[in-house]
Amino acid sequence: MKVLITHVYSNDNKGDAAILSVLVGDIRQTFPKSNISILTFDKIRPGEKFESVPVHQSFMGLALTSPRFKPFKLPYSLYVIFATLLAAFLYRIGISLPLGRKLNQPFNLYRQADLVVGVGGGYLRGKPGLTSTIELILQLHPLFLSRLLNQKVVLYSQSIGPFGNRFQQWLATRALRHTGLIIAREDITAGLLKKLKITQNVTRSVDAGFAFDATSPVDLHRQLSIPASKKIVGITVRKWLSTAQQESYERSVAALADFLVIQGYAVVFVPQVTSPTHNDDDRLASRDVYHHMTEHANVHLIERRLDHRAIKNLYAGLDLLVGTRFHSVIFSLTSCVPALAIEYEHKTSGIMQDLGLGHWVIKIEDVTAPKLIKLMQNLIAHEDNYRAKLQKSLPSYIAQARQTRQLLKDTIQ
Repeated sequence: MKVLITHVYSNDNKGDAAILSVLVGDIRQTFPKSNISILTFDKIRPGEKFESVPVHQSFMGLALTSPRFKPFKLPYSLYVIFATLLAAFLYRIGISLPLGRKLNQPFNLYRQADLVVGVGGGYLRGKPGLTSTIELILQLHPLFLSRLLNQKVVLYSQSIGPFGNRFQQWLATRALRHTGLIIAREDITAGLLKKLKITQNVTRSVDAGFAFDATSPVDLHRQLSIPASKKIVGITVRKWLSTAQQESYERSVAALADFLVIQGYAVVFVPQVTSPTHNDDDRLASRDVYHHMTEHANVHLIERRLDHRAIKNLYAGLDLLVGTRFHSVIFSLTSCVPALAIEYEHKTSGIMQDLGLGHWVIKIEDVTAPKLIKLMQNLIAHEDNYRAKLQKSLPSYIAQARQTRQLLKDTIQ
């Protein structure tokens, strides 16, 4: 059996890498003799593998990285979309359309697959504007292509939407309505799909990141020479907003970090995503926040590019977390580390509400220093209750995440 995993973003996003790791494990347990391939948006090295699975560049990756000059990206993207869809249509009636070496490789992987699985994540969304619409079309393209090739398709552990305009919503509805199975990881996505009248192929589950295991907590006191008497608060930040809003957000997080240092905590900035090729590197935002701070004693910037297992172990060594990257929150929660979540997409509030932790979420647009400090003071006051709640509720939630593999098996039967 041949299984093709699509929509993989980058292994430098540790949350995405963890979800991919769980999915690969699910497929191997469900279909022990399966032949798995991965399609990624990243540029790849010859012979690259992820947990011994061959990795190839996806159509979207080729469309966005092959043209050397930016003005060529749009026409080349449109060429990739229409040429491959035409090739799939002609293949159904017995005609082979030459696509060239670059496009032939991923096309043949789709053509030969018994099951196509879109990796878990929140990539099926859009914002107003042409650029976002083209990106959404590229994300939906594998669903239309698989449909033309009569492949079975599963969208694994998804957050979907919002969309930037009616055309995006119409296009997504056309693609999603004919997808074999959509596994929604929170109620906001399930509700959106219901409004779009997509219900028969939707199953509710939880984020696959909750099923990701690592080995053991990192002793950050020893590793970073932090006094044993000090509790450690981890912070994850990212570039997300317009210039003025981004600076306001970073200054607010800096004020919170100063408050924590004054209160006797050690602060560690953790880079959850370190992908320079996608202009998505949390170390940049961490440095900016650090430079806005006035207190620097017992403040640590982690600059190394850790893999998904090492970073999961690092979060387990924290006492508390302030997390903008939501999988930093998930990695912490699964280690029973209380977390305050800064929401930049609805997946955050959806999953936190699912766990009964919705009051520990603040939208990134609403962040101010007083609001963050007040929320953190409240969290510190209720730290023991928060941890006890996690110890009680997480085992069943993690068990639910591990049941997702049965949905894959049901799809193929």
